[in-house]
This record gives sequence, structure tokens and C-alpha cells, in this order.
Amino acid sequence: MDGLGLGRGIGAQDANFILISVLARGGSVADSARAIRVHRALAEAGVAVRYRESELGCAGGLRTTVGTEEETQSLQQS
Repeated sequence: MDGLGLGRGIGAQDANFILISVLARGGSVADSARAIRVHRALAEAGVAVRYRESELGCAGGLRTTVGTEEETQSLQQS
């Protein structure tokens, strides 16, 4: 995910969702403003995603549920 400006997954890796931190361009620090823009763009593309900034340890965090193969393809193309 380095090329996308996304951090490592937050939390356990054995759930049906992915929680990632959106980073400042070219940096390693969470960027809340950028996360909001990414959230808006994904939502407008029909991807169900939640902005989780207010949760402890989720700075710049976006959460999406892993769904059907069709839904996963849609996320990958967004």
C-alpha cells in the first residue's frame, strides 16, 4: 500500500473488515483531512466506508467491510 499513501492495517487481521490509516502524501503521519477526501471519493463511487478518526488509535482511519468478490473488485477499482 506504500504507493497509495496508506498505512498498515490497524488492529487484528482476522476480521471481516479492513481498517487503515490514510497518510500525508510522502509521509508516515496520519492525515485526517486527506482521509476525509478519500472517504468522500470512495462513498461517491458507491463504496461503503466509514471514517473512524474519533476512535482511539484510529487517526486518519478508514474502515471498510470485506464483502462479496464483486464488492472487493469495486473497491480495488476505486
